[in-house]
Amino acid sequence: MKTNTQMEGNDFGNVVCIRCDNNGIVSSVSSNLHALVGINSDDIKGKDILSFLTPELARKVILVAIRSKKNNSSEGFSFTWQSSNGSKSNISLNICYNDDQGFNGVLMPFHPLQAENEKRRKQHDVFRSIMESIDDNVFILDRNGRFFEFPDKDSDPGFANLNSSFKPGIHLSEAGFPDDVEKLFCDAIKKIVSDKSSAEIRYELDAFGSKLYYQARLSPNFNHENEVESVTVVSRDISSLVKTEQKQKKLLDYYLTVFDNFPTLIWRANKNKEIDYLNKTLKNFTARALEQDRGDGWQDAIHPEDKNRVLFDYYRKFDLKKPFIQEYRMIHNSGTYRWVKVFLVPLCDYKGRFSGYMGNCIDIDDIRRTQKLLQESELRYRELFDNVPDIVFSLDGNGKIRKINKAAAKILGFDNIKLENKNALSFFIPKEKRSVYRQFERVVKEFKKSFSFETKVLDNYEKVKSLQIKGFVNYNSENSVSEVFGIARDITMQKTFEKSIYKNTIITEERERKRLAEELHDGIGPLLSGLKMYLQQESLNKNLDHRQNKTLVYCRSLVDDAITQTRSISNNLTPGILNDFGLQKALESHVSKINAIGKFRVNLRIKFTAEDIDEETSLALYRVVCELLNNSLKHSGCNVVEIVMDIRDHVLSASYSDDGKGFDYIKLTQNNAGKMGLSNMQNRINSLNGNISIYSAEGMGIFVKIFLPLKKLTE
Repeated sequence: MKTNTQMEGNDFGNVVCIRCDNNGIVSSVSSNLHALVGINSDDIKGKDILSFLTPELARKVILVAIRSKKNNSSEGFSFTWQSSNGSKSNISLNICYNDDQGFNGVLMPFHPLQAENEKRRKQHDVFRSIMESIDDNVFILDRNGRFFEFPDKDSDPGFANLNSSFKPGIHLSEAGFPDDVEKLFCDAIKKIVSDKSSAEIRYELDAFGSKLYYQARLSPNFNHENEVESVTVVSRDISSLVKTEQKQKKLLDYYLTVFDNFPTLIWRANKNKEIDYLNKTLKNFTARALEQDRGDGWQDAIHPEDKNRVLFDYYRKFDLKKPFIQEYRMIHNSGTYRWVKVFLVPLCDYKGRFSGYMGNCIDIDDIRRTQKLLQESELRYRELFDNVPDIVFSLDGNGKIRKINKAAAKILGFDNIKLENKNALSFFIPKEKRSVYRQFERVVKEFKKSFSFETKVLDNYEKVKSLQIKGFVNYNSENSVSEVFGIARDITMQKTFEKSIYKNTIITEERERKRLAEELHDGIGPLLSGLKMYLQQESLNKNLDHRQNKTLVYCRSLVDDAITQTRSISNNLTPGILNDFGLQKALESHVSKINAIGKFRVNLRIKFTAEDIDEETSLALYRVVCELLNNSLKHSGCNVVEIVMDIRDHVLSASYSDDGKGFDYIKLTQNNAGKMGLSNMQNRINSLNGNISIYSAEGMGIFVKIFLPLKKLTE
């Protein structure tokens, strides 16, 4: 550490060292002080350093010294010094504090680097370019609201967007601003100086007989002591926006006038959650004026029991700025309270800023009363629902069971509670699932409201049950299925009885066919044969003229045709070849006749002998195949028909297919077109406890699969 004597005797060139005590009295100073600031070292020793400084510079020195002592750091700044001879020089000062020595200061010439000057110049050019490119008015005001000297004013003649009347030192009023606008600016500046934050104001000016509207953004400019030295003002012409706001307000006023005549109750709340509009319908409903409901007064119209709940929900959801719904009781002009449902929708101004809520109230008091009555009848409905002897069910849009009554336990053997949430299709037997799904798919596609069909399901004991199902479909707003509900009736006994009746009918029909065939064969057949023999006698040809002979030939031809037709009818009623030679020979004979026609080719493959099946099964299969071939001949337009029959594990399987144009099986059965032939085939097979499945689609031909359990031939 150097002593005072050493410090005084040394000359550091342009660097001057000064030491002061805590009161600012100079204790030592470098001898080259005069060369730097024009003051002799002896003149300053033992004196208050501040007495040699200007008030502004003295204030800065004090602040820097205080910061240095407080932070135990070196603090400094630069300033311009004017010597007694009038010369000016740029000097930098750095101050540090030591408990033993007091304040140590270092003075030296301050020469900004050329690169720094170049950087400042470029920054200024950018600043100037930005300022000249914007259309807004830009000016600077000091703390007292007077125009401040613009940066670099000496080197710049001014910017294009600076009004020439905005001269430094003059007040806004002197530049042409009204007194009330000047006061608005001054008040804003006071707040900025106090809060050290930006502010925004709006003002208007009269020009050319109309009003111009401006929005000004005021931003603080700080000095090195972090105090607001001035305020930069960017003023923008918002006349078009204000006029748009005014038009919007007029439009809103127009719509509010329209709302006055709406049949629903409409009100509006501003962004402070206060009511500022009621339509006439609402005023008439409550018999309360806007003055009573304005602000928070509307809360008095709410039923005391609902008030806390409604207000808590209202204040909580209001700040979310999203639509919401409330229900509560509101005072009515009759003196009673009525239930209302309120739909609240957020409102925005033309800038998209949230400005409050619009409320639309609907009187639902009658609906609530009806709901109460419905709730009271819920037990009676449930009792009725559970005691219906048929299965009553409700499904969701995916086919899952929502509700099902107790009859399901009795008919299907399942606990109705365990059935809920299960898919209804899981209870159908495999061959019925596809058919049911396609039928329901068509119902939805054609947007039908109701459906009806018969099907088979498996109960809890793996037994087949026949059900007749009738139901209705509800659709949502997107036309998708939202609910299916209906009734399923157990028709198993009915189907068994019908099967028995149809089996007896078939037996009776075949017996009658056989009787008629025998009558034709044994009765009319011999008579026609006798007539033919008589007409063939040569004696009849004698003494006949040409005309008589021609008549005789014609009669003989008619008798031959009658005999042929009688034989054909008899054979169709009861094919003799089936009774005499069995199913295979009968089908081969019939197929050969079809192939002789030449419309299509029939390939028949039978992998068993006639002795393997009983007469009743043979007759049923023969009738079904003949019916299918007849349909293909009339309607299919096919080229090939394939018929395959086989027996495995005492079950006869038969398949029939053609490559014709096919048909929509479900549509055909629903429209009853051709339903008789299909129904007869199904009834014949079902009467023998068999199963027949028919698959067809337009352009896909037809495929028929038949399964028949075989009877023991010893029975």
